[in-house]
Amino acid sequence: MTGSWLAAPAPAFVGALEAEKVAPGWLGLVVVVLLAIATALLLRSMITHLRRVPLSFDDEGSADPPADGSSQADPPR
Repeated sequence: MTGSWLAAPAPAFVGALEAEKVAPGWLGLVVVVLLAIATALLLRSMITHLRRVPLSFDDEGSADPPADGSSQADPPR
């Protein structure tokens, strides 16, 4: 019952949207260029942050060894 009026186009909009009349224009170009610039800046930032991440998170090179002389890699038995 309610779906029948959704399927039929409105009489006022039947011929109003033609391919020659609808174009993205300058606003579409500006939006696409701004999105491209934002993407490039985010990629640049991500690459610099990833270069700062160490290759390994092991504590083998720590300056403070344990006081009791045991190795941190050996689990207690």
